[in-house]
Amino acid sequence: MAAAPTVDICFVGSGVVNFGGTENPWNHSIRLEKLGGIRVVAIIDPLTDKADEILQEKLAGSSSHLYKGCKVYGDIATALKENNNIKAAFIGVPPIHHGSFSEGNDVELQLLNGGINLFVEKPVSVIPPEQFNEYVSAVTKTAADKDCVVSVGYMFRYHPAIIRIKEEIKKYGRPLVALNARYSCTCSNLKKVFWWNAALSGGPIIEQATHFCDLVRYIGGEVELDSVKGYNVPFSANPTDTGFLTSIPKVVLDADIPEDKMAPCATQCVWRFKNGGIGTLTHTLLLHDHQYETGIDMWCDGLYISLLNPYLPQCTLKIRKSGSIEESVETFPGVDTYFEEISAFMRAVSSKSEYGLIRSTYEDAAKTYELSWAIRRATTQQK
Repeated sequence: MAAAPTVDICFVGSGVVNFGGTENPWNHSIRLEKLGGIRVVAIIDPLTDKADEILQEKLAGSSSHLYKGCKVYGDIATALKENNNIKAAFIGVPPIHHGSFSEGNDVELQLLNGGINLFVEKPVSVIPPEQFNEYVSAVTKTAADKDCVVSVGYMFRYHPAIIRIKEEIKKYGRPLVALNARYSCTCSNLKKVFWWNAALSGGPIIEQATHFCDLVRYIGGEVELDSVKGYNVPFSANPTDTGFLTSIPKVVLDADIPEDKMAPCATQCVWRFKNGGIGTLTHTLLLHDHQYETGIDMWCDGLYISLLNPYLPQCTLKIRKSGSIEESVETFPGVDTYFEEISAFMRAVSSKSEYGLIRSTYEDAAKTYELSWAIRRATTQQK
């Protein structure tokens, strides 16, 4: 059997999403290196010195052969002009720099017009959804015209625990009645200044809890957006206020972000699903050190499911069914959902018959984006 052809790819952004960092598990490059069958021809980032440092590290590493001939470019146009065989691009830049028609931020359209398949990291934008929906239509049409696939990085859709939850609820045959999602972030290791500035990142619901907003939809179905209600605890620089945080990294404090632009300490909301059930989400920036605490509890008539810490290797799934007070407990050692989503994307790039492997399309991700904005607006009154 002949070996599969090598696929030329590029990275847009030389930060932690594509190349890893200490505060999170993202690193698309090492998953692609493990997958193989690729050749990295371009790293595109206006911060060319930073990108070149990354490239030199890669050329000195164990996967250097995959980067042979790779070049750093400050813009997409130049990269595409010099490389006419790029088949896939991985977009890993702050959301303020992609996902809109504003000059230079139409990253997706620039690449799709070059016939390049896209893997887009969340969040898909920071502009209001009413404006973003026009951009979604343009991306969807261009992708169809160019016969390209666009996948968005909602990796939990590939997690075996989530697949198991959906199967269990479907098999049980009763609708989801209630869902409670919890996302407790550690603030002391979040050193990306843009992340704390809601004007740049969109805020913690849009930038971070978007993963759980997506699971809310993926598991529970669509939400009545007009039903979303909630509150937040805004950040405060006053040590006597509830919203004062004691463990914010110094680099963030030194950035002097306006107080009204700082990410809120806690957000809590409630909504009604279109099927009649109810849901809640609590997001906090209150833990210290490095380990997040996340989970989702779900109830049907006679069925209780609890998912704990899906980000971690020790992810646990508990299920209690009608007729028993005992809970079955399942664990998922060795799972790498980041690898699974990238593997599915690259298979779809290589064969149109595999397009169905993509579990988060751009159009569907736009619906998660709408939900995250509905929560932001309901809890902060930011229109």
